[in-house]
Amino acid sequence: MAVQDIAQTFTALCSQGKFEEACQAWWSDDIVSREPMPGDMAEIRGRAAVDAKGAWWYANHDVHSAQVLGP
Repeated sequence: MAVQDIAQTFTALCSQGKFEEACQAWWSDDIVSREPMPGDMAEIRGRAAVDAKGAWWYANHDVHSAQVLGP
């Protein structure tokens, strides 16, 4: 699959609010999540750890809306 096809599929899922599905479809098992901050969540490695970080984020934040543009 071409990069453009992956980008379009990922963006389409996110546009439908299917963020979890988009991530599960395209994340590598050795994914790395980096944040521009010091601390425990500055760099997270591995799918399970990044999933846990996402679960923490959603449990501690209220998302009022989202808009997806692109790719």
